[in-house]
Amino acid sequence: MKNHNRVVEDHLLRNSFQKENKHYLLKLARKGNTWTSLDSPKVIVESGIGNGIWALEMATQYSESQVIGLDLKLPDIQLANQTFHRANILETWPIDDDSADL
Repeated sequence: MKNHNRVVEDHLLRNSFQKENKHYLLKLARKGNTWTSLDSPKVIVESGIGNGIWALEMATQYSESQVIGLDLKLPDIQLANQTFHRANILETWPIDDDSADL
């Protein structure tokens, strides 16, 4: 059982690094966190937040905006202008229609 737990831990760690590397490669290709510039968005929503790095960076970059993240597993870090909801993105989202800018 000890070896099984180690294999699972190694897989999860490797998966986490792969997701983070993918985030930074996309960020490099886009020259930022989005394909277009944003003018003071009030609400930003990310569905399927994974490790939460994009939502964290957006909340830092747009500190006056509210960043909402949706996923089945919530990240460990949350800033004051972030709200996370445990939600299946294939079902009705726990936010109002037309309430987000991005």
